[in-house]
Amino acid sequence: MLKKIVNALLLCLLVFPVGVCALSRQAGTGETELKQAGQYLHTAENMDSPCSKADKFVIGYVDIDPYPATGEMLYYFIEQLRAEGWIVYDGELPFEAADTDAKELIHFLAQQDLGPYLRFSDEVNYYISEKYDGVDYVKEDLTKHIKNGDVDLIFCMGTQPGDLLINEMGVTEVPVMVSGSVDPVGAGLCDTEEYSGKANVWCHTNTDVYRNQMKYYYDSHPFQNIGMVYYDESVGSLRPYSEAAEEIGFQITAKKISPEVTDDYYDNIRRIYEELVADGIDAFLLNTDIIKDETQIAPLLSVFYEHQIPVFVQNSEYYVEDGATMLVSASNAQIQAPFLTNTFSQILHGEQPGSLNQKFVTPPYLSLNLEVADRIGFAVDTDMLLSAEKLYSDVKEK
Repeated sequence: MLKKIVNALLLCLLVFPVGVCALSRQAGTGETELKQAGQYLHTAENMDSPCSKADKFVIGYVDIDPYPATGEMLYYFIEQLRAEGWIVYDGELPFEAADTDAKELIHFLAQQDLGPYLRFSDEVNYYISEKYDGVDYVKEDLTKHIKNGDVDLIFCMGTQPGDLLINEMGVTEVPVMVSGSVDPVGAGLCDTEEYSGKANVWCHTNTDVYRNQMKYYYDSHPFQNIGMVYYDESVGSLRPYSEAAEEIGFQITAKKISPEVTDDYYDNIRRIYEELVADGIDAFLLNTDIIKDETQIAPLLSVFYEHQIPVFVQNSEYYVEDGATMLVSASNAQIQAPFLTNTFSQILHGEQPGSLNQKFVTPPYLSLNLEVADRIGFAVDTDMLLSAEKLYSDVKEK
């Protein structure tokens, strides 16, 4: 299993254009990550085969709401579990990687006979947003299932689900894996990047990428004042971004909002974007999980483009296709999946989550929307073109 991580990273380094290899070196990836992969292979060499118990391991899932980026992470995690023999099913998943409703995927899996090792629970399958299950219901229902011994491992997708289980509920009875959290150390989910400091907790950490991502954005278009809108400091990666700002010497103008999508949510977003333009920002960073509806991306970002302000992206490829200027990726769901399944395997083989390494930084790649760049007069040099993994020549119609 872990050999696949090494091979995937080697493949990335072989096929990445020169500019992105340079970016990988800047972000501390590449050689370091290959060494990490070798360490994972050494420590988990006996974890390749799935293990079983009499009545199957039962896996629970906690997320915030439907969101393409986390749905994609779950999709590739499930596909990797299948590749490693943990689960079996006929045909293909009835979902698209880039358009997966995570709760619906878990519901689908819960209806399948996945073989002798795992069962996904449709009862322990939640969206904590008040628009869906809500925090109060999740706390009460999940507490009951944990007390009854109905679940063997809980997979949390994102900072808020992790915070709910680890800090608010204080779950210690079952292993908790957290993926998709931008800054789990800053959020108080774990003590360090390398190890959680909590016996039953493991969080994937990738924070270094965000600091270097911001440096790359600055190098490509030196700005004086970059705007941001966020609902949580750790989800918005404010700690590493602020470190980059202090090191380089630019200003961040950040505005905090509520994460709940009310009827006037996108009207409020537009108003805040207009306020940022009035405040004099000369670049904007589209933070994670702010624009949840793809049809709203191009109309909202037009606020910036009317003033020739480039829009950079914190996470998620589809924002560039839908109208943002540029993404230097901070995560890659396909490359991360073997790392997640390796950890998952070690836990089910009896290893304490808190004893397992958490840090795995994937090599970054660059995506550009050339139509948007041309519209706002954003300079795209030859190095950027050669470095780009994906180039879009127009804005995707909705």
